Amino acid sequence: MRVIAAAFLHVRIGELIPHLHDVISNSSIARTKYLARCPACDHPTFSFGQGRTGIVSICTDGCSPQSIASVIVQRRLGAGEEPEGLWARADRALAREEWNP
Repeated sequence: MRVIAAAFLHVRIGELIPHLHDVISNSSIARTKYLARCPACDHPTFSFGQGRTGIVSICTDGCSPQSIASVIVQRRLGAGEEPEGLWARADRALAREEWNP
């Protein structure tokens, strides 16, 4: 659960997009939704958007949130994000601390 929290909870779209491939957006007045290559299966089936508590996402090929989150966390760490900050945010999200996007 901690890996899923690190990848999606208390995360903004702008923080996630640099770690995905082939991102396109579908903007509407109500909401912007995005499509990208799934980090787990590399098919263009990863759909995501900004939710109240972070990123809301799904892979229509059926990849699990755990497998997607693991790849995203590895990419963020590989890009130089501090592990302490990444895991501290996840721990706060799991503790249900307040978040204001």
